[in-house]
Amino acid sequence: MTLTEAFYEAFEEGNVELICKALFGVDITRGQADIIRSIVLDSDDKICITAHTRYGKTWAVSKAVLLWVFLHDNHEVDIIGPQYSQAQKLREYIAEDIINSPSLTSLVDTQAGSQTERMKKEVSRKHITFKNGSDIRILSGEGSGERLMGMGGQLIVCDESCLLNYDTYRSKISRMKEGDEYKEVHISNPWNKDNQFYRFWQDPEWTNIHIDWEQGVREGRILRERVQEQRGILTDIEFQILYDSEFPDTAEDALIPYSHIFGAIEYPLNVEGDTVWGLDVAEKGTDLTVLTEAVTDDGESYDIKSIRVIDRDETMPIVSAVRGHVNKSERINVDSIGVGAGVHSRLKELGYDARSIRVGRAPTKESDRFLNQKAQHYWRLKELFEQGCITIPDRQDLKTQLSSIRWELTSGGKIKIIDPESGSPDFADSLMLCCAEVRESNAWAVQVNI
Repeated sequence: MTLTEAFYEAFEEGNVELICKALFGVDITRGQADIIRSIVLDSDDKICITAHTRYGKTWAVSKAVLLWVFLHDNHEVDIIGPQYSQAQKLREYIAEDIINSPSLTSLVDTQAGSQTERMKKEVSRKHITFKNGSDIRILSGEGSGERLMGMGGQLIVCDESCLLNYDTYRSKISRMKEGDEYKEVHISNPWNKDNQFYRFWQDPEWTNIHIDWEQGVREGRILRERVQEQRGILTDIEFQILYDSEFPDTAEDALIPYSHIFGAIEYPLNVEGDTVWGLDVAEKGTDLTVLTEAVTDDGESYDIKSIRVIDRDETMPIVSAVRGHVNKSERINVDSIGVGAGVHSRLKELGYDARSIRVGRAPTKESDRFLNQKAQHYWRLKELFEQGCITIPDRQDLKTQLSSIRWELTSGGKIKIIDPESGSPDFADSLMLCCAEVRESNAWAVQVNI
């Protein structure tokens, strides 16, 4: 039996397992078959998909995308990620399948040159064209989604939908569907409820595919021992998101949702620029002195390189420890309250580019919006996470503190930051200081009261 006969016979029978075996040469699980069937064969035109981490949902969707192209002439397929990097894995799976499947390779419209090199070059693009008139485009919904203007297609796939800005979805993506025959597919981990993915998950007009770790164990995608190991490592809310594949009851007043925190870990940035530091100086007691290092391209993006705990609680020992890590040419933002005032003063005397931040004082801008500098600088940190402009290390202490910080409006309508009840968020404060926009001032000696 030829591939074409085997493929179309399986298609008529709705046998997704045989289709994938015939076209891709792979075996798929029952849940992966459900994902592919819902996109390619079923009549459902609005689909939400979530599965436990490492299950292979993105891998399955890549097969569905190529089957769609195989079956449809003159169709546009748009794959949209919050940023290009967040749609990269899906594109890589698609490229691998095209190269490994002679039937798909023959469909790709390549330019002149070596057949192998032409194919590798073509499938590495953000826009893959096929001889049947269909296209696959990799798009970015970054920022306000201006890159999506003028785009449209019959199959819209939103990867990491929870991380897509809702205004971008509403004003751009929702208008991209073309013709009567189209499908819209959203894939995501259930990071939080403040997005279109959760809205669609609650909408009866949408088809939901939910695969938790127990199904993954039954299908051989993950070992029960591995799950139990992770249960002991992760927080309850992390396990709920990553393995139960369930939406957490995230507080509406959380400053930085879990989705943005995990996005900053899972999708690292490659930032080139200057090194900057943030120093949160502890008072005597249980608080920690934390020094955070980042590389920044003039404040547009931040790649956090290291976080160090300084085991000191006096001015001179802290200064000595800082000097062991920071160069004099590198900016260091210091929380200049209490012991921190003396640390900042001494670093300035030694010729360091130390900038003073007094978080309890009036904001340096938008004083009608923020209660104090703490609110001003934390709100900037929140925006960096929202815009995907920060990368952080996978540290439990930092994740816990960032997710525990709350905000509220005062009676005067100003933004106020609320520390977690568990104590001072030293790691989060150090990160906030590191990313703060601080102008140098000739009045620094007055600011620290020396």
